Amino acid sequence: MSSIKSRILVKDVMTRNIISISPKSSITEAAKIMSEKDIGGVLVIDENKPIGMLTERDIVRRVVAQGLNPLNTKVEEAMSTPLFFIDANAEVSEAARIMATENIRRLPVMDNGKLVGILTTYDILTIAPELFDALSILKAKPKSKESKSRSDDFMIGWCDSCGEWSDDLREVDGQYLCSECYFEHGGSEI
Repeated sequence: MSSIKSRILVKDVMTRNIISISPKSSITEAAKIMSEKDIGGVLVIDENKPIGMLTERDIVRRVVAQGLNPLNTKVEEAMSTPLFFIDANAEVSEAARIMATENIRRLPVMDNGKLVGILTTYDILTIAPELFDALSILKAKPKSKESKSRSDDFMIGWCDSCGEWSDDLREVDGQYLCSECYFEHGGSEI
């Protein structure tokens, strides 16, 4: 893999035009937007905070396959959570690693706690297709608990407890907590 391409930053290749929808909107409304914009997913935003992602796959699995009526089913009932984020100044190779590890195709991009774009697999493939070749090998190997590095323990986003933005969320019992809430809930230093 070229060292030049691995140093490309997310902010340099992300899509700045963010297509979003309210969690209270219907699946039909979301599908119309996705069709009109020719996109495979929309960011779900509530009170100016990204809270989930609704994809074509979510609609097929959680609405159509379940026999639900898309006119009466709300986006919040079918969207994917938790939402994984990437920092605008992170390297594209890190974003590709997260996408491969978490089996996702879209990452909202944050800069100082503000949503500034979205990075898709298409954005990455356009500039560095070899990243996915290398990561598909990595993804095929199961990770042992012993090989988990400190950086794998953290993600960025809003704390589920206090609602504040954090660059070091930790998962505890299915909730993502900032370091302050993590320690308040009995977490120990890593």
